[in-house]
Amino acid sequence: MNALTRTVRCDASRLLLALAALLAVTTACSSTEQGASMDTSLTKGTAQARIFEHFTEVLATLPEQINLSTREPSPGMGEQDPGITVPCDDNDQTSTGPVNLQVSLWIHGIPSGADNVAYFEMISRGFDSLGWSLQRDIRGPQRIVRGFTRDGYALVAQLNPVGGMSLSGSSPCFPRSNASASVPQPSTVPHP
Repeated sequence: MNALTRTVRCDASRLLLALAALLAVTTACSSTEQGASMDTSLTKGTAQARIFEHFTEVLATLPEQINLSTREPSPGMGEQDPGITVPCDDNDQTSTGPVNLQVSLWIHGIPSGADNVAYFEMISRGFDSLGWSLQRDIRGPQRIVRGFTRDGYALVAQLNPVGGMSLSGSSPCFPRSNASASVPQPSTVPHP
C-alpha cells in the first residue's frame, strides 16, 4: 500500500469515526423548547466510567478475542483521541449550557478475512440482548446501529466502507461545570 493510499484511508477512517461519534451525540442529548435536558448530578468522570462499563457489557456478548482500542486496527493509521465533551445544543460556538461526553474506540480481534458484516450483526444482537432499543442505518457497505440504554446513554457501532469497525459511547447531558476535571482515559478495553 503506498503512502497516498494510507493517507486517504486514514483520513476516511477518522472521518467515519468522527461521524459515528457525532451520531452518538445527537441521539444522546435531547433538546426541549427550554433547552437541552441534563443530569445535574453527572460528571465527566462518572460519565466516562459508565460508558466504559457499557463497552464491557457489549464485549461480553462477543467472541473472547474481541477488544477495543484507541489504535485503528490497520497498520499505519495512528492513534485516535477518542474522548471529548461537546455542547448538547449542537452549537460549537457556545461556551455555556450542558455538554456530554463521547468516547470512540476501534474494534479489534476480528480475524483476518472474516466477514465483517457478520461481526457487525453480532454487535447488533449484543445491543438487543442487553435490552437496549435499537436504531439501524444501512447504506451500502456502511452500517450503523445505535443502542439506547435504559440509563440514557447511546452506543453506536459502525462498520465503515473500508471495513474498519468502531464503537462509540455518548453520555446524557450534564452541566458544563461538571466537565472541567481532567479524567485519564484507558486506551484499551479488554474482553471481560
